[in-house]
Amino acid sequence: EIGSLSSLRFVDASRNFLRPSAESLLFPALRGLPALRTLDLSYNQKCGTQIHVDRIRAEVPGLELIKATLWEKISRVPGAYVGASAAERDATLLRSQLEPWGTVQLRRRLVADFGEDPTDPAAVGRADVMARLLDRYRREGGDGADGGG
Repeated sequence: EIGSLSSLRFVDASRNFLRPSAESLLFPALRGLPALRTLDLSYNQKCGTQIHVDRIRAEVPGLELIKATLWEKISRVPGAYVGASAAERDATLLRSQLEPWGTVQLRRRLVADFGEDPTDPAAVGRADVMARLLDRYRREGGDGADGGG
């Protein structure tokens, strides 16, 4: 059990399916770790709002750093998405057809279909992934020439 690791300083719980609850995040056990300073919850979709980060900080006050992917901020990055919904997009554009896909699926397509090296999500955001994918389609003679936004 994690509560017995009294010297633990860093917990990497990134890319899991954790929920922002005491049962999922084990608040009592984390509070009992005197050396714990960093909790990484990056890419946990259910823990991805500022409200969740604030709750975790309140539940485990000894933490100096909580790493979390704040999905609301990511979706507001220029170029990350075009249109708030499908109704606002031109369905004839390739980008509009790719827009509903998650960033992980777009990254996989770049690797599997176009032979690109995997990218680090911390360094290459959705807007760059989409631009690369549209560029690859354009170079392959596909319908990426429109750019879609």
